[in-house]
Amino acid sequence: MKYGDCPFFYWNWLYPEVPPRVEYGLTVRGGSLIPCLEKLVDWALEYMPQIISERKEKKLE
Repeated sequence: MKYGDCPFFYWNWLYPEVPPRVEYGLTVRGGSLIPCLEKLVDWALEYMPQIISERKEKKLE
C-alpha cells in the first residue's frame, strides 16, 4: 500500500499488471470526513434554488 499526495486521507495500491491497475481507498481519517461532506451536500441542496434565483436576479439588474 502506498499513500497518495494526501497520505492522511487516502491510499492507493498499484498492481504490477499490464495494463497497470490502481485501487484507491480512504484512510480512517479520510473516512471521518464523510459525515461533514454529507452535511455540506445537504446544505447545498437546501439552498441551491435560492442561490440560483439570486444569481438570475443579479444578471437582470
